[in-house]
Amino acid sequence: MSIIQCDQGHYFDDSRDTECPYCKKLKTFIISEDDFGEKLTQYKVKDDDEAVMTESYGENVDENEKTIGIFDRDERNRLTAGWLVCTEGIERGASYTIYSGRNFVGRDEGMDVVLREDKGISRKRHFSLVYDPKSKKYYAVEGESVVYINSDPLSGSREIFENDVFQAGSSKYLFIPFCKGDRIWT
Repeated sequence: MSIIQCDQGHYFDDSRDTECPYCKKLKTFIISEDDFGEKLTQYKVKDDDEAVMTESYGENVDENEKTIGIFDRDERNRLTAGWLVCTEGIERGASYTIYSGRNFVGRDEGMDVVLREDKGISRKRHFSLVYDPKSKKYYAVEGESVVYINSDPLSGSREIFENDVFQAGSSKYLFIPFCKGDRIWT
């Protein structure tokens, strides 16, 4: 048994298959260029003997049949509510934007506030920060790991205030609100 890689990047066992079983499903594989030099990938796939063609950036694709990515957040429309500034730790001096609404904090790129370098921070949902525009208040909410606010452990949720110090992992962060007093988003 030996695992090999085909020209398209698929791995398969060549003692069981003489050719890549994934590519075998493809009848044709065509790479061409459009009028602007962009690469187009077109291929036909066996699907109950009915050929299906896909195109990227092609003009021949019906607008109603295009796949459009949906994202949880639109960075252009998120309103800055405040910041965390790292005062001690591996990312000392870095700042992290807190947006209106709930902000999950962790090392994972999918988090709202990404604290990449401190390995003591959970990948996902270490804790969360909330700015409630209706009450004009900020809250910290317990997550998957221990967080201290002004040396007190966070349990459940609690209101937070300007200059509160968060300790998460091996780092400390200073909380700085943007929305306060008359400075609010309407």
